[in-house]
Amino acid sequence: MRRALLSLTFLAAVACGPPTERTKIEMEPIGTIDPSKLPPKEKGDTPDPPPSGKVPLSAKESTSTSTSTSTSTSTSTSTSGGSSSSGTPLEPSGPTAQQRTEECSGGRFDNLYLLLTNKTCEVDARSESPQNVKDALEVKVTSSTPQIVPGGRVDLMITYRNKSAKPLNLTFVLDPSPRFDAEAYRGAQLVGISPARSPPPKKGTPTPPKTWSRITLTPGGIAKMKTGWTASNFRWATEQIKNGVIPDSGYPRVATSPIAKGRYTLKVITPLTLVTESADRELTAPKIPVEVAD
Repeated sequence: MRRALLSLTFLAAVACGPPTERTKIEMEPIGTIDPSKLPPKEKGDTPDPPPSGKVPLSAKESTSTSTSTSTSTSTSTSTSGGSSSSGTPLEPSGPTAQQRTEECSGGRFDNLYLLLTNKTCEVDARSESPQNVKDALEVKVTSSTPQIVPGGRVDLMITYRNKSAKPLNLTFVLDPSPRFDAEAYRGAQLVGISPARSPPPKKGTPTPPKTWSRITLTPGGIAKMKTGWTASNFRWATEQIKNGVIPDSGYPRVATSPIAKGRYTLKVITPLTLVTESADRELTAPKIPVEVAD
């Protein structure tokens, strides 16, 4: 019995011994993890973000450079591509090559005046040189009648024909609109305009900038321009010039008297330019005979 009590006492002492010391767990404040305590990273892993949302100086410089480069690229694209900052394409500053082809090229134009006054056909030909188109271009003028009475009017038709197998470009001067003026000659003497061929200058009148218009005739294509001539003597109507402005149709003239009877040569001065020709001006000033009689 005594031995049993001693065994119980020993077991109780063991069970009630001093408690085992607990292991302390060190807590790290959020955002302040010691990188040395982190497990090694695998190759190719992205770096962890810096603590507390703070961006290192090198990262700021990188971000600033990236933003600047992106902005510069966007601006460059907008400028070179003709787009606004919102990405909307801007309207072209002038007619496109397709518009010129559609509106200024063809095989038949019965009203050349309308074509030449089309803004789409305007070009800058200041630095261009005359071209030899004599073998490709045919220019003719025909009249509605070979004979008219003094003071009467005859209709004239100028026809340009491309007789080559290739497209033919023709350039015309605008002053500010195309001028097709008929002049009458008896021999080498100009008649019908008094007192001089050129209109009197108007003091203080600014000279308008020279412009050009260009058309393209396809092989065998033609373009026609209608004008006329009146068998009368004229004078320059300076009284019709208001505020120094000359009408698009040219300096005004008024008839003074019927022209004398006889045979004349009508020369039509056209605005065709940038072509080589002889002194007779067979391309830019085609001629036709006419008789003034009762």
